[in-house]
Amino acid sequence: MSSPAASDPYPPLGEHDLIHLGGEMAVVVPVEEFQNLRRAAMHARFLRAKAAGETERMTVEEFIERTGLPEHIKQELREIPETRG
Repeated sequence: MSSPAASDPYPPLGEHDLIHLGGEMAVVVPVEEFQNLRRAAMHARFLRAKAAGETERMTVEEFIERTGLPEHIKQELREIPETRG
């Protein structure tokens, strides 16, 4: 199985195994590929909110996941106390 280009968040379905779970089909993908797909979906959500003039709120973990920051900065962000209730 060849690996898709890192910049392509939507690799061809034929490159992955299909499984059946409870009557539904699922695709088995490497974790890194899943993370790329998730980041692409979150970025699309951000662009829709921006186009609509809306402010998007997210948790620290969502922000960390979306930005791809170095590990030491991720840790610093996680140590900041929550101020919203």
